Amino acid sequence: MVWGFAKDFGLSGFRTGFVLSKNPAVHRVMLGSKDPAERTHPLPWFTPFDSLKTYVLGELLSARHDGEHYTTYAMKKYPGLLSDSFRAVKGALDQAGITYVHRDGDNSAMFFWLDLTKYLGKRADQGHAELPVIGPDGLDPNEEWLFNYLAAKPTEVSLLPGGVMHNPVPGFYRLCFTARPAKDVVDAVERMAAALRKLK
Repeated sequence: MVWGFAKDFGLSGFRTGFVLSKNPAVHRVMLGSKDPAERTHPLPWFTPFDSLKTYVLGELLSARHDGEHYTTYAMKKYPGLLSDSFRAVKGALDQAGITYVHRDGDNSAMFFWLDLTKYLGKRADQGHAELPVIGPDGLDPNEEWLFNYLAAKPTEVSLLPGGVMHNPVPGFYRLCFTARPAKDVVDAVERMAAALRKLK
């Protein structure tokens, strides 16, 4: 079983949770192996909590809102907030003509899977001639260029390239729509759409 605070409490990027497993293969991956045939090292994110996270989690789990545990209150409130954000960002993506993978009735979780394949290999006429490399290494060059183009000023929208998650087809990006208030994400989608329209 894998469970994380980030997903249940909308703490995008908090990266705190736990794994319960009786599977020896999972234990080997998490703890690493000194066997030269396997040559595995402990996965770095399976480490003890730092003290700040311990404090934040203690406060989260002990807080109360109108007499009930905050966690109970949050679980009642979160689905509505998540749905509102999803609808607002979906509307902005539709308005901008940005393609994404989604079927009605699917659970969107916290992300949109954007299909920007039609923009690969295209370049802007001006303003982004030399982009700093600020993203992950080892991506398809066109996927990496588009990532850097959207992350640079004036757009300043950081998406997670699909290549980072081993997506076999370049040009897909993950958009987290819960890390910021819905209005901020809608504004980011509008800036992204304006930047994509400049590509030829």
